[in-house]
Amino acid sequence: MLNTNQQMSNSILLPFEDEPPPSKGLMPHPYSTQIFSDILECKLLWNTFSPHQTIYDVWEFRLAFYLAYQHQPYFIVLYHQQAPVGLLPLWYDSDKQHYDWFGSYWHEHNNFWVTDQQHLPFLLESLPTPIVLKAINPSQIKKLNGQLPPNLILQPDEPTFALNFDQITNHEDYFKTLKKKTRYNLKRDWLKIAQLNPIVTYDRFNDIQALIELNTQRFLDKGEQPDCLDPRRAQALKNLLILALESRAYQIRMISIEIEQQLAVVDMIAIYQDIYYSIKGGSDLRNFPGIGNYINLLEIDDACLLKMKKIDFLQSPQGWKYTWFQPQELWMLKNIT
Repeated sequence: MLNTNQQMSNSILLPFEDEPPPSKGLMPHPYSTQIFSDILECKLLWNTFSPHQTIYDVWEFRLAFYLAYQHQPYFIVLYHQQAPVGLLPLWYDSDKQHYDWFGSYWHEHNNFWVTDQQHLPFLLESLPTPIVLKAINPSQIKKLNGQLPPNLILQPDEPTFALNFDQITNHEDYFKTLKKKTRYNLKRDWLKIAQLNPIVTYDRFNDIQALIELNTQRFLDKGEQPDCLDPRRAQALKNLLILALESRAYQIRMISIEIEQQLAVVDMIAIYQDIYYSIKGGSDLRNFPGIGNYINLLEIDDACLLKMKKIDFLQSPQGWKYTWFQPQELWMLKNIT
């Protein structure tokens, strides 16, 4: 276990209660900045500024990646007339040798945390070099109102994908939103797997290692590099489960499917604020073609039964997502080189 209660004591004072020191940068008066790297202070800063709107705003969710990778935190606090008005929670990725969001590029729906949008350009002026910030919400671009510091560039990032459940109560309702050919292919795979009498089990958390192995093998079969070959990424997934059970800050749900006494699928889902996040999955497509479509449709049914607002299938270049869903834009901010 991670013993996070011992690691994350709440007894320390907020680090910005004292008067901030002068900024080392050329921040115009009355603005100044201060950098924090102590993980205890970073937690307090995070929970002070975070809007807690999505699962990516939850400290424990990001902490899972920090505990695995141990990259140096770099939290920038912006002060206006000595009052804290903004936070940029970053870390320095020593592998890629640039600054990134705290918790890595993997996290989505990122926002700039300021108490008023007038402070945002000054917060961005404090960005270190080099930096790559991915998966930024488009709403943040509108807040900039063309006031981007000259050393930074904005460009489209890979889109994300989600399905809202306003008019959908199960996968049959979802079929009605699809083109005829796509609907036919999905129904075919659903019936093909259903005829094999799959045994579905929920929340068998000991299957986390099997998920990692199935996911790794699937990417190797496609001739692609699996991220879980890095033991830190595999540990981050395990940490997500451990911290969910310890903190109850969010929920982890797992779905395991056995066919013919073989484990065909293990998927990990995170649940927060009535949003169902399809975090990671592993499927044995070599032995059970169509099982990938089956588990995705099963997750839609599961999310509907749990009365979720939507299911989030996350950001990725996988072609099937463009067929299933309408892509939603995200943005990337980085230094001009």
